[in-house]
Amino acid sequence: MIARRSFSLNAAVPLSLTLALAAATLAQPAMARAKPKPQAVEAALAKGDGERGVSLAEASVAQSPREAALRATLGRAYLKNGRFQSATTALSDAVTLGDTSGRTLLALALAQIGSGQNDAALATLENGNNVIPVADLGLALALAGEGDKGSLLLADALRAGDKSEKLRANLGYAYALAGRWAESRTIVVMDLPADKVDARMTEWAQAARPEASRQRVASLLGVNLAPDAGQPMQLALNKSESPVQMASAEPAPMAAPMVAAAAPVEAPVKAEPANAEPTAPVAASPVAASESAPAAELPALAQTPALAQNEVIAPPAPVFHAIAMPAPMARPATMAVRTPRVKAKAAPALNIASAEARSPSGTHVVQLGAFLSEQNALRAKKAFLSREKSFAAADVEVTKATVEDRQFWRVSVRGFNANAATNKCASIRKSGGACFAHASNLPQATPAQPAQSKGSQGRALAMATPRTQRGR
Repeated sequence: MIARRSFSLNAAVPLSLTLALAAATLAQPAMARAKPKPQAVEAALAKGDGERGVSLAEASVAQSPREAALRATLGRAYLKNGRFQSATTALSDAVTLGDTSGRTLLALALAQIGSGQNDAALATLENGNNVIPVADLGLALALAGEGDKGSLLLADALRAGDKSEKLRANLGYAYALAGRWAESRTIVVMDLPADKVDARMTEWAQAARPEASRQRVASLLGVNLAPDAGQPMQLALNKSESPVQMASAEPAPMAAPMVAAAAPVEAPVKAEPANAEPTAPVAASPVAASESAPAAELPALAQTPALAQNEVIAPPAPVFHAIAMPAPMARPATMAVRTPRVKAKAAPALNIASAEARSPSGTHVVQLGAFLSEQNALRAKKAFLSREKSFAAADVEVTKATVEDRQFWRVSVRGFNANAATNKCASIRKSGGACFAHASNLPQATPAQPAQSKGSQGRALAMATPRTQRGR
């Protein structure tokens, strides 16, 4: 069994009844009188009594068939019992009744993956990409067959400042599922003892087999697969009984770009140029995962200084020296004239000491990064503000850009002059960060991007010149 349990399904919305469905028909008066007790289902599941948990959840749904929360709890009970087909039905019904929480959508996607419905799972994850936590979303994408997309999203979150053990472990596993064993091993060796790395990688290599999809989900959730005849027909949702109450929120676009191709991409965008910080794959042997380590210590994911090629290089601020006045000509003592010493005045706008100054009329921007999800961009903004105490939250903006139908969120600070932007970027890179200084109105061409590996092609996408400035 895979030693990975990062998804959180145990805190399901608790529901219960004191009756079991198998012992009575749906019309029995006793069942009609019973009231669900929120703790019963969860208590049964926590004790490992999956069958009782399912029975209680089914009885709850039988009594109140149009309560989305009860359907969602039933679906999670099926998941914990290793019945993925039944879980898919119950959780789909919950979504139909209006439960579009990140937790329910994640559980539904896992159930769909476990029952071999990867395309349906990807659609579910797309609809929930703004409400499912990034650490779970990335791994779920990898489990559904989008290993590159999932690992890129997780690496993006790591660069944005998420240093959690869960995210690192999920990233290592996502790399393994994508067949990127070198990157996966690089993460694992940082957290596991050397004598356990090979065993972990062997375990993941077996789990990554295409035919092991059901077992992968079961192992991830820590459950055993069980025979599944489907949800009882008596519990089928009558969709014509009342209007469907779907959530009104529009599905958000996928946060992670497709990463199937290994070649760099330069394409027009619909917003300001930016740079997506890539993950530099580290050559190593096949698979492995990790459990935790500071993000800054990951060579495979560190923000590289390669972005310097895209900086707007401003000439050094001139240094002004006081010009000595020529000595006065010798004259008779009675005619001597004292010439006051004139001090040269430094131009304050170009003084290096004031290069960090910002103003609303500044012509340059310091971009801190381009990210694959709004969550990661906001996390990067928060991390920057925690380091740079002189900036207020209003000084740092997050904007969305579309590149080849893929979405990026850019984090940047406006209002610098050319020298200030360059100096600020130098300071950020010196402290281990990454940035890109550029004029607010970009030139018509953006420097060509170098060839990039599969894991780093997001940089070229995010740095592409806006469509409106490339000519129509």
